[in-house]
Amino acid sequence: MELKKVEELAKAEMNSLSKGLPIKAEIEALQTYLEGIDKDSVLDLVLSSLPEETISHGTDTVLQLNHQVRYFCYHNDFEIGGFINAVILQNLILSNLL
Repeated sequence: MELKKVEELAKAEMNSLSKGLPIKAEIEALQTYLEGIDKDSVLDLVLSSLPEETISHGTDTVLQLNHQVRYFCYHNDFEIGGFINAVILQNLILSNLL
């Protein structure tokens, strides 16, 4: 039963992330639930390593990332020149290097 509850809470978190929504409520629910099970769990370590910005404000959706790539390319006279450059550019945006 305990694993089922953790799985449900993790799915809710992933659903919120996929929509670009903040995940603070889901994180707090998971952490509260884990306190009763295992204080030193790997999942707790993973949750504590998430960036505060992601927890509080959510993430960009795939659609938003694609828009950022197109905007960057258009406004910087950057010719994509193929799929590879677009993928590289998306990875740079995802890793916040750009």
